[in-house]
Amino acid sequence: MDAETCFECGLQAVEDHHVVPVSRGGTRTVPLCEGCHGKVHELERSDRHACLVRYATKARAELGLWSGGRTPVGWRVEDDRLVPCAYEQRVIARILHDHGLGETVRGIRGSLYAARLWPRHHGTWSRPQDRARGHWSHGAIHNVIKRARAE
Repeated sequence: MDAETCFECGLQAVEDHHVVPVSRGGTRTVPLCEGCHGKVHELERSDRHACLVRYATKARAELGLWSGGRTPVGWRVEDDRLVPCAYEQRVIARILHDHGLGETVRGIRGSLYAARLWPRHHGTWSRPQDRARGHWSHGAIHNVIKRARAE
């Protein structure tokens, strides 16, 4: 390698980086300093990892398996599969029914309390400070309505 400047940052280059890997028939190189060369390979590794995660997530979805993350409201995970949660489906139906009648989020919240329909204890329905008391958050009710509109 000749005393060249880094293709990326202009510092003195110390390595030649193959644009296309040699294993794939690449012959062209660009001069890079040690820092930029490390960054290029870091990006390649993170891109590869992201690709593998996307592939695994898609493959699990095609098999009907839950791929992780927060469980959607109205569903629970059983044997790595999403199955409807009867109680939460009833709650969603009540929220959407009341909303369809023109009820406000605050009114829907009162209606849920009156019907003794409580949020799930360790889920995403209530604020952390309210979980022990089982209070409905306005955001949780709003999100149920928003998701229903999107479907």
